[in-house]
Order: sequence, then structure tokens, then C-alpha cells
Amino acid sequence: MRIGIEIDDLYCKESDWDLLKKVVFFCKNEEKFHIKTKLYGCKRCEPLPRPSNAVINHSRLDCSAFVETIRIFCKARYFGSFRNALNEGARAYFDMHIGTAFVEKWNQWKNSGTKKHADRIERVTADIERLFHFPRLEINASTDVKTLLVKIEGKTYRLEELGSGVAQFIVALGNAAMQSPSLLLIDEPEANLHPSLQQDFLLTLASYAHEGVVFSTHSLGLARSVANDIYTVQYRDGRRTVRPFAATPNYAEFLGELSFSAFQDLGGGALLLVEGVNDVKTAHQFLRLFGVEHRVIVLPLGGNQFISADREAELGEIKRLSSKVHVLIDSERLSPDAQVDEKRVRFQETCGKLGFRVCVTERRAIENYFTERAIKEALGEKYRELAPYEKLENAEPAWRKAESWKIARLMTKGELEGTDIGQLLAELCAEQDSLGSPRAI
Repeated sequence: MRIGIEIDDLYCKESDWDLLKKVVFFCKNEEKFHIKTKLYGCKRCEPLPRPSNAVINHSRLDCSAFVETIRIFCKARYFGSFRNALNEGARAYFDMHIGTAFVEKWNQWKNSGTKKHADRIERVTADIERLFHFPRLEINASTDVKTLLVKIEGKTYRLEELGSGVAQFIVALGNAAMQSPSLLLIDEPEANLHPSLQQDFLLTLASYAHEGVVFSTHSLGLARSVANDIYTVQYRDGRRTVRPFAATPNYAEFLGELSFSAFQDLGGGALLLVEGVNDVKTAHQFLRLFGVEHRVIVLPLGGNQFISADREAELGEIKRLSSKVHVLIDSERLSPDAQVDEKRVRFQETCGKLGFRVCVTERRAIENYFTERAIKEALGEKYRELAPYEKLENAEPAWRKAESWKIARLMTKGELEGTDIGQLLAELCAEQDSLGSPRAI
């Protein structure tokens, strides 16, 4: 089957012509896809040769959205399932530098590059220091630039002595920082990582990509815990089918998929229930401020439809898995004198009967706790802090809820202390410290 598209009188900006022309010629040279277009609105209008199989005509089509989509994919980068810097020579693995090529690049950016390059390397080092709870961390190339020397608390190790988990963080985050992709595509992000690190690895990677991360995984639990949208790929009768995944989770299965039992074996095992997937990522960043992000599993309840009084069976299932359950939900109040919705009150009562510690936010929602500083630093000067009971969608402009975690990532512990959410997190931290839960390293 051959497809031909003819677009006449296509409007574009002059600055977009070079990119669009490349896309048009790329499509024209594909075996199964041809485009013929005539562009107006710029000085460099030059219609491409008409293919004999052109079948579609449009008139005066604004291509700005199309061009922006192409821009995103042109700057996308793919990181395969092998993410190790060791013993691979100087070569690239898809869009990743690995082996000595990565070591040389790291050395150049840290010591011989611009201040911006050095700052990016410093950010990667700080992220790894935080993720693994290293008190002090320094990463340098060896004298022969064949490997990396990792200095932890004054002791120096060759990278190969620290294992594939640490190496994966350095190589993946380093490549992401150096390439600054619009979209990051990654296979099996859970590989070689303890369950307590998998979420943080993905969220940290996403902070280096302007648009976000698309990942493929065998861990349905990981997908459910961090992804905004989930699709399944099935191979049947010689064809691959992609479908949205919208199954309501069975919480015992869900936590099994996240290797929750192994997590408990290491002394963790506290659960924090939040409303939706976007709240999972935000709560994870808040937990990081209190140093317990690797000792608490954040579980999405499935959205507003789950919050009602008739959920005792599902919540009881969670209680059987852990005796340390905390719940954080929005009050959705529109004023300080407004009452919390009846179904949320009854949900809170049900949780209380089961012994769960419940925090129904004093302010309207989690987003109402973000500070002006963090919002502007994360998203730009045009965004502002919400009033305590203001709806996010009423702000002008409003950010997407899926971006809230980026703001939470830049909050400080001091900005949350003194709030009801800060009190909940402090209690979680004290609970874990009293149990002697080890930090994941």
C-alpha cells in the first residue's frame, strides 16, 4: 500500500521552512509515503515535484501545530536497555554515548567546557548524590580517560567497582543532561534497580526532558505508579496491536508488581495513598524533602471516583498488606468556611476505622501549597502562586496538573513545614526513623 498526500496553499512561517522542507523530503523518500506541498507565507516558497499518486488536497492549512510536533520528535532521544559505561570502547549506543566516548564527554563538559556545561555536570552529580543518599560525591574521569573515578565520602572507587545500578544512573542522567532532549524514549528503566529507586530514576530523567518521558517496561506496577497514560502492546497473528490500558488495579496485585514484599524486607513498607497518578509524582517529590522517598510507596487511589464511603473492602485489602498506611486527599473547598464534600468526609471516616492516618488538605488542593518562587523557577515568570482556595483551572495562565511535580521538585522543606501536608510528612519521617528503616543505597 502506497499513500500520497498533496497539500496546496500550506501556510508556514519563514523560520519553519527549513525544518518543514526536511520533513517533506524525508517523507517523500520513504517507500510508502509521499508528500507534495506548495507553501505560501514565506519568501522561500518552492513547490515540490508532484507525485503521480497524490490523493488528498487541503487549502490554506496552518501548519504551526504540525511543525511544533515535528520539532519535538526531531529533538527526541532514545536510550536503549543497555546503559553501562564500561568496557565498550568509544562508540554510541543509539542516542547514548557509552564506554570511553561517554567518559571523554564527561571529562570535557566538566573540565574544558563552558560554565553551562559544568553546571549541568554538577546537577547530575547532585541528583545522584541525593538519589543514593551519598553524603559527599565527586565524579571525575581517570587519568587515561578510560573510566570514571567516583569519590564517596573521601574514598575513591572505579565505576566498575560500584555495580551496574550506579553506572546506569551516571550514564543515563549524564547523557540526558548533555543532550537536553525534548522527549526521552527509554527501554526498561527498571533494569538493575531496586524497586525503591525505579520511580525516582524515571522522575529524575523526566526533569532533563522538556516534554517528558515515554518508557516501555515489563513492570505494570511501575507504569501504574508514574505514567499519565498507559498502553499495552500485544502481538497476535503476525500483527502488533496497541491499546489503552484502563484496568482498575487490584491493590494486592499492584503492590506485588512493585515488589512490595522485597521493599518490606529492607525495613520499608509504609504506604501513602493519594488521589491520582499526577499526585503520586508530586507526593514523591515532597517525600524527598523529608528524606523518605525510598522508604515509602506512593499509591494512586484511581481518582475522584474512588473517594466514597463504599470502599472499605478495597481499603481493607491495603491494610492487610501494610499496617503503616497514610492518606492524602484534596479537600476541594472553595473558601475557608466551606465544608468538605460529604463523600470525602465519609471516605475519611472509613479510613479512620481501618486505622489509617488521613490528611484532607486545609487548602483546596495540593497545588495550592506551591510557592511563587518554585512555580516561576519551574515553569516561567508568567505563572503565579494560587490563592489558598483557588481552582487551578481559574488561574491565567494555568499550568497542566501533569506539570505539578516539576514545581514540587523545586520546593524546600521549609516551605512545607508548618502546613498540614508538612505535618503529615514529618510524621511519616518520624515513623520510619523509629522503625530503623535503612536508606536505599
